[in-house]
Parts: sequence; C-alpha cells; structure tokens
Amino acid sequence: MKKNIWIGFIIGVATVLIIGAGIVLIGNYSFQKATEAKSETIVKEESNGKETEEKEETEETEETEETEEADSGNGNVSYSVEQTSLILTKEDGSEQIFEHDNAFGKMEPVDYSPTREKVLLTPQYGWEEGGALYVYSKENGLKEIINVKATSGEQYYPSGALWLDERYIIYINSYMYGTIPSGELQIYDTETQQILPLELFKGDAVLQLSRVSDVDKPYIVMSGIQFTDEMLNDSKSYVENHDIEEILEMIE
Repeated sequence: MKKNIWIGFIIGVATVLIIGAGIVLIGNYSFQKATEAKSETIVKEESNGKETEEKEETEETEETEETEEADSGNGNVSYSVEQTSLILTKEDGSEQIFEHDNAFGKMEPVDYSPTREKVLLTPQYGWEEGGALYVYSKENGLKEIINVKATSGEQYYPSGALWLDERYIIYINSYMYGTIPSGELQIYDTETQQILPLELFKGDAVLQLSRVSDVDKPYIVMSGIQFTDEMLNDSKSYVENHDIEEILEMIE
C-alpha cells in the first residue's frame, strides 16, 4: 500500500515537471517569434524611412537643378532706365552704362530674345541727338551694331528694336532732324551682320513697334501715321499687325 502511494506521488511530480517544462518551452518560442516579428517590423520601418528620405532628397535635388536651369536660361541679366542713362547689369554683377534720355524714348529700350539668352539695347540720345543699337549675350559679350550721334554726320538712327527670333532684329530707321515724323523698317541679320530694308508698312512713317507673344501666332504691331495732305502737315494714326512668321518668310 505504501509502495503504491510513493509510486503515485513520483508519477504526479514527474507529470507536473513535464507540464512545466512544456509551458516554459512554448513561452520561449512565442517570445522569440514575437521578438523576431518586432525586429522585422522595426527593420522595415527603418528601411521605409530611409527610402522616403532618399526619395525626398532626390526630389529636392531635381527641383534645385530645375531652378538652376531656369535661372541660367534667363541669363541673370537685368537693366534699369534712368533719365540720362541705361544701365545693364551682367551676370557677374558688373554694369555697363549707356547714355540715354528717357524723355525722348518712344519705346522700352531693352528687348530679350525668345530664349532670353540675348539682349537688345536701343538707347536714345534725345531730340535730334540720335540713338544706338547694341546686342549683348553671355557668350559674345556686348557688340555695338549701330551708334549714331548728331556729331557723326549720320542723319538716320535706330529705335524701338525687337527680336523676331534668335537671329533677326527688326527696328525703326528714323530721320534725326526736322519736325515731320519719319521712320522706315529695317532688319538686322546677326549672322551676316547685314542690314536689310523691309518694305511692309503701308503707312507713311512707323513710330512704334511692339510684339505680342502670348498667342498661337506671335505678331508685331506697327504703329505710325499716314499723311492726309500733300504738304505733310496733317496726318492720322495708322496701325498694321504682321505675323512674325510672315516677316521671317519675307527676309529668309
């Protein structure tokens, strides 16, 4: 009887130990799995975070490059018009000053080419004093095309110059002296350095040029006058619009 009791007691203890060991093993296994899962989650989060940071850095770099390209496209050239001078500020911060009487300027004395890589400057010297035409680009610097002053003996001077494209310039060739308005259209070819007449305006004198670019077909507005008497005392306003493409076909 006592022997059976001891055998039962030993079996009970063994059973309890086996069950306890099983619980411990199962707990360790579960804890290990949970730890691995948590570690994997942390690694994924860190990886995703790095990918996000790299993506943001890449986007910021691309935006910076685009901004730099846009700035270089504009040439970083600025200008100001004073009462007695036209001031061109170049990329390096240096200034070029031109004699200019703003009171007699019919139009804006500066115009950018379509790519904004070239600049036209048409300083006006004043009543019966003449004017000039310069072309500036970062690659070639400043070039004097025409420079007419009253003391030079020339009777016609350029004004109101505009770019037609990257090659051709349209401007008004105006008579310097007298009170009767006059002005004929001229084309300057920057590749051949030739000046060509443009017989297009049907009025008697062109006084102002302006360009309309924000349309499907950009065009030049030619504002001037048409005389109404033989003595050239009376006149009326006369305006023509011509597509830039049309003008280029005429001169090329």
